[in-house]
Amino acid sequence: MRTEDIADSLPRLPFKGKAGDCNSVIGIDAHKDTLVVFAIDLVEGVTAQNSFPNNHSGIEGIVLLAQSLSWPCEAIYEAGATGFELKLVLENFGIECVVANPSQFAKSKAQRQQKNDYADARYLAELLANSFVPEVWVPDSHIIELREISRVWNYCREDIALSKRQLDSYMLRHSYSLEQRDANYYGLETSCLSDAALEFYKTQLDAAHENEDIVSDLAKDVIEKESLGDTVNAIDAIWGISLRTAFALTVETGSFSRFNHPKKYASWLGLTPENRMSGSKKSHGHITCNGHEYVRKGLVDAAFAYNNKQDKRLQEKRLSGLPNDVSQIIVEGEQAIHDKRAAFSARGVNKRKANTAIARELSQLVWEVGTAIEEAA
Repeated sequence: MRTEDIADSLPRLPFKGKAGDCNSVIGIDAHKDTLVVFAIDLVEGVTAQNSFPNNHSGIEGIVLLAQSLSWPCEAIYEAGATGFELKLVLENFGIECVVANPSQFAKSKAQRQQKNDYADARYLAELLANSFVPEVWVPDSHIIELREISRVWNYCREDIALSKRQLDSYMLRHSYSLEQRDANYYGLETSCLSDAALEFYKTQLDAAHENEDIVSDLAKDVIEKESLGDTVNAIDAIWGISLRTAFALTVETGSFSRFNHPKKYASWLGLTPENRMSGSKKSHGHITCNGHEYVRKGLVDAAFAYNNKQDKRLQEKRLSGLPNDVSQIIVEGEQAIHDKRAAFSARGVNKRKANTAIARELSQLVWEVGTAIEEAA
């Protein structure tokens, strides 16, 4: 469709104003297969809505629509499974794009009950038109690529764990016949089908280990060559945190300095409890579980290490090569976490709840270390 045809099809509605530095806004409800669009021309007072396929032709349709509106034009869509590629593509065409945080939307009951793609696209466009957009931090394309490596590394670890469970389950179901297979001690018959199943589980586990080795070597090579390697190595020096978790924390965070307080970083990771307050009544619920689950799980797993005392010689070895101020932050932070863990044990706090609280303290230590490294750089 030509730009002139799109302009002629726009209905004339009383919608005028100005949103910041743009004269037109486009709300996009992005899905796997479709891009549902609602556009508002704030100068001419016209609106348009359309649905495009989520591919190159759909992007071209959005660009043509934007060209038919008063320029400059700005677009908006929700953060989610579609990632940030749509923003990067639109900005290559000169259309500024905002990625909104849907968890901070304030919708009325009527809006929640009348949910559909066009209503969502219009809601986004109206938010942008009124300059009230809770934005998410968008990393550059290089950090996005590093995030994919981190997530693949995590998937490999999950594949190993799943393959081990499947093999262990098979061994448990056939423990007697496998134990004395050659002597056939119990008189149990085994078939080639059972042998094939066992071979499948073993092959699956070996393949999972091979994939993990390939990805871990790639990640280590990236850590060695990239500027973020200093941050990863410093976080890896914290007691309990593995290199995989340190790499995930670094690339998923992108920049620690964008959080002005360690509690905000813990909240971003979803490790802070829900707060409820009404009048004089205050209560705390479960942790919010915001953010990426695999990063949060890595910190929770690391928190188990603080159930035991660490060897001072191992601590000195881990901290060797780090700047003195960073080493001091780690030593003091680890001691504070150990003291808190001991206090939880003395009070008889539930182990699961205590471990989550330790993970929250650990996330704040990670923020302090990451911020110190960034400031030094």
